[in-house]
Amino acid sequence: MAQRLMVTNRIAAAAAVLTASSEDASTPRAWAQDQLRSKAWRSKLGWNIRAGENDKLDFTEGSTGDATATLTAGNYATGALMATQIQTQMDAAATDNTYTVTYSSSTKKFTIARATGTDTIGLEWLTGANTATSVGLDLGFVVSADDTGATSYVSDSAAYKSREWLKVDLGSALAVASGFVINHNLGASGTITLQGNATDAWTSPTVDEALGGDADIRADYFTEQSLRWWRLLIDDVQTNTAGYSEVGVWFAGPYTEPTVCYSIGMVKRYEQLSRVAVGISGSHFRDEGAQRPVWSMRWTELLAADRTALQAALFAVPRGKTFFFGFDSTDATDTEYVWLVEGFSEELTTALAYDIPVPVLSGALG
Repeated sequence: MAQRLMVTNRIAAAAAVLTASSEDASTPRAWAQDQLRSKAWRSKLGWNIRAGENDKLDFTEGSTGDATATLTAGNYATGALMATQIQTQMDAAATDNTYTVTYSSSTKKFTIARATGTDTIGLEWLTGANTATSVGLDLGFVVSADDTGATSYVSDSAAYKSREWLKVDLGSALAVASGFVINHNLGASGTITLQGNATDAWTSPTVDEALGGDADIRADYFTEQSLRWWRLLIDDVQTNTAGYSEVGVWFAGPYTEPTVCYSIGMVKRYEQLSRVAVGISGSHFRDEGAQRPVWSMRWTELLAADRTALQAALFAVPRGKTFFFGFDSTDATDTEYVWLVEGFSEELTTALAYDIPVPVLSGALG
């Protein structure tokens, strides 16, 4: 079981230029490049419609056949506002019927219904002319088949927000073999996919890796690719009740993997961050802090080439600079966001501390 060190974050490089599908002004995309967990990019609340991306709704109505509603690009912070926009644009595109579109505050589902007219309607999620830019997924509809033969349709699942993305232009093709996201707010069934491509085109990217994990981390290792453009595609329409996407630290870069792992005897201990002051009378005052795990390890059997590579990696993260340390090269999710407690010795002995926010509470004299 080898270890991996991820110290070169392409996303945080000075030349990297980030763009986002949307962003709250108080939580800009630049915060996804910051090493502090407390800083996080956040999308705008609700549904964000982007021209040429998720702004089309193909439908049919009786004798006139196909029609396309083109939604106005912008932010629709509530389901009611999104429903009104869909209704407006369907009515503008229709020739036979008028429509009523609503959003349920209880079920979180959209209903698209014929209001006037005599024709049945169809929602062409699969066979429409604009399936690649359809809004269907953002509304909670299953888009693997058309909805046909009725005058009213309810979305297949709850919908709390639109899909979102973060994208980076590295300025030139650079090697990336791993991706990590921490401090995200994905819902239980939400997915986040790391994509990479030579150009800013995403129909069929060279790298398309789903990041596995849990509420703490989403991560993956893959075959190294040298590409200029990278993107996080976030799809948690159905379960993210917050109504927005959030990403704390985003890492994409290479890794260093010694052939020989650290020696037996690695120690994991818990560091007490509480502080105690003792008064003259013997009473004490306690500032309560968290406990955090610290791993102490030593590499004693490294090959010469591995020693050089490991030293270079550790020199790149001097004391206090955070980086990702993978304890198991076969499982990217067994990775922690850490920093060196005391630097490292020439004997390649080091200690890693878990990087966590530390709440401090006032204690009382006892």
